[in-house]
Parts: sequence; structure tokens; C-alpha cells
Amino acid sequence: MIKNWVNKYESIIWKKTNKTNLNKMSFNKRILKKENILNNLSNLSKYLNADAIICTDDFSRKVYRLFTEGFSEEEIINIINKMK
Repeated sequence: MIKNWVNKYESIIWKKTNKTNLNKMSFNKRILKKENILNNLSNLSKYLNADAIICTDDFSRKVYRLFTEGFSEEEIINIINKMK
């Protein structure tokens, strides 16, 4: 009888914690460097959109600055092609 109660109690706790974990947001961080940016040109906006960014070189710093200043993905890619 106690074993059944423990199993039922564990099941209730699992359901509650599982529901609360679905509502949590994740924390996305990126370490930017020229090589990674050039490899992710096809989805550049998604790649640059993160909660925390660490730029390892001047190239990535300039690209990220363009992104934060509101340049479109197409404009950023054009500028990147000129900077290569």
C-alpha cells in the first residue's frame, strides 16, 4: 500500500515539474569569430540573435555591431563580402 502511494506521489510530482519546465526559456550564448560567421551566412540573423555574445575578433565585432544597429541581413552580407 505504501509503495502504491509513493509511486502515485512520484507521478504527480513528475507531471508538475514537467509542466513547469515547458514554460522555462533557455539562455542562448554565442562565441562569434570570423570563421563561424562565414559558415552561417545562410541564417545570419538567427545566428547573431542570442542573449549573450562574445566577439573574438574585429571582424565579428563589426558584424555584430551592424546587426545591433538594425541593418538587414542582406545589407550585412553585402558588407561582409566587401570585408573578406
